[in-house]
Amino acid sequence: MKKWYVFILLLLIVVGGGIGLTLNLDADETGIREERSPVTSSDSLFIQAQSENSFQEELSARSDQNSPVDIAVIGSSVAEGQGASEYSQTWPSLLESSLNESAQSVNVTNFAVSGFKVSDLIEEGDVDELIQSSPDVILFETSVINSYYHDEPIEETNESIRLAADKIKEELPNAYLVFMAPNPISESMYSVVTSHLDFEEYVYETEQFITESGWNYFDSYTAWNRQMEEEGIDLDSLLDDGTHPNDKGYQMWFDLLNKAMVQA
Repeated sequence: MKKWYVFILLLLIVVGGGIGLTLNLDADETGIREERSPVTSSDSLFIQAQSENSFQEELSARSDQNSPVDIAVIGSSVAEGQGASEYSQTWPSLLESSLNESAQSVNVTNFAVSGFKVSDLIEEGDVDELIQSSPDVILFETSVINSYYHDEPIEETNESIRLAADKIKEELPNAYLVFMAPNPISESMYSVVTSHLDFEEYVYETEQFITESGWNYFDSYTAWNRQMEEEGIDLDSLLDDGTHPNDKGYQMWFDLLNKAMVQA
């Protein structure tokens, strides 16, 4: 009896240890998944940096100088305006027209480049070209659509954003910098990408990095999603090719930006 008792006891220990090991491995795997899951987006669509004016306050203050406010736009193809029938239908152009119609004289110059990540904008000199133009306001779309397409590690994406921000802040200390999320992309585009992260993870991880760094941020990605849900709009009806907005998409982007930043 004692031998059988000892054998059963040893068997229980081995099996129990195996279960414990499995549970520990599962816990570790869960931990990895939790680290990779995207942060929850803020309820506020325009996250204003502490001690800085709102976008509208900044425009008003600079307009008082009796000269046009120079606004620079930089980012990827969805900031450049690809997918629109003509440039006048893009959100940067619509913003310029709207502000000028409201008696706030502005010039909008677009430095965005199709297919570029933030690291490309730095390495190819586009950030330097923007700095040389000495804009008053900079709207910087994060280009994470291309980070996602090229499977760039999120740490490298965030580091490039930091380098760009530091460079702009050093060279243009009085410029008003706003980072901006891209638009959502169609689910059909996910099947052609082998990225380790979901596109949404790039959006929300960079949002967290930017806001925790104390920089202004407009969450156009969440703004799009909320608007589509409220109005029952299908995303594909707003996109030209699954990635780039069409005229209707750019109009909605401008309307959301205008409501969250200009009219707020």
